[in-house]
Amino acid sequence: MRSLGLVSVLLAGVLLAGAYAQQLNLEPGFNGDQPIPVVTFEWASKGATPSHYVIAVDSYGRAAYRSDEMGPNGIKEAETGTPYLFNFTVPSATAARIFALTRDAAYFNGNFECAGEVPDEGTIKTLQYSEGPPDWFGHWTTGVRNATTFDCSDNFAIRQLTALFQELSSKLELDRRAEP
Repeated sequence: MRSLGLVSVLLAGVLLAGAYAQQLNLEPGFNGDQPIPVVTFEWASKGATPSHYVIAVDSYGRAAYRSDEMGPNGIKEAETGTPYLFNFTVPSATAARIFALTRDAAYFNGNFECAGEVPDEGTIKTLQYSEGPPDWFGHWTTGVRNATTFDCSDNFAIRQLTALFQELSSKLELDRRAEP
């Protein structure tokens, strides 16, 4: 299976940059005149551990991860100041795969929800493609920003990206819990 190979490469190739980053910051930026594309995956599910996480990967393979639990009354740890933040790098082959799948999914421009399915109100997934910041040195730019929110998807690329990001989160959470 191709996806198992990809997951193995992804999990084996994650280069950890530091256990706890003080700030999660992976916004689209520029390399000279060229915008740096970023793909972001956000997942939230009541009763899961973690109940909310976000992973962002840019086209160079630089990545950031934030996870937090939902506390009382639905308040995220991010709002109370205690989320888990982690910056790392994915292998170039993994970054290339993420962006190829993103291209195959029309850069998330459209509705990718399963046809005829009743969404599970407890789980929400969002994929976003961003290219170029909306504000560059005080001047508004027309940076591309497409996003799709879904529970399940019939689209192959969306399903592959979801599986890839979920496996990555599982690996990062295992590493987090193994730390002394």
